[in-house]
Amino acid sequence: MKKLTILLAALLLSAGTASAKQPAPQSFAYQGEISLRGAVSAPTPELGISYINGVRFNRYLFVGGGIGVQINNFGIFVPLSLDAKGYIPISRFADFMFFCDGGLMFDPEHSSHGFIRPGFGLNFLVVNSFAINIGLYYEYAPYDQNGFSDELQQAFIYTQRTHSIGLALGFTF
Repeated sequence: MKKLTILLAALLLSAGTASAKQPAPQSFAYQGEISLRGAVSAPTPELGISYINGVRFNRYLFVGGGIGVQINNFGIFVPLSLDAKGYIPISRFADFMFFCDGGLMFDPEHSSHGFIRPGFGLNFLVVNSFAINIGLYYEYAPYDQNGFSDELQQAFIYTQRTHSIGLALGFTF
């Protein structure tokens, strides 16, 4: 009986140490962000806000999607975007950040159009689950506009392409 108890204890102990050596399955962390934007562009300035949700794969990579509201002289648009961010640690509490957003802007009065918004900035960790980031970005977006030709006496649609430089302020949680 004593031999059986020792054998059983040795078997359980070896199984316990074998399972302790197995790496824990990787879990991905949720990351959300509220991003405020303001841009100076040709031919119109714009303001925007986005709510972005996604997965922080590790300290260096985030991928997610967002929805927001953007206002400029062409109207009020609802952008749906795919967002990717890369982080390069420069200190314990700050990261250099580069990002790229792209997707479609919807407006009931105009046809939908695409946009792309690459940029870079700094991400500052405030507490363990909250950070503030500030970035500089470039945005390209074509807007369809209605025009009227005096010579032909008819209406037409043309594409106004905007190139914007802007600042973004993000609150990450």
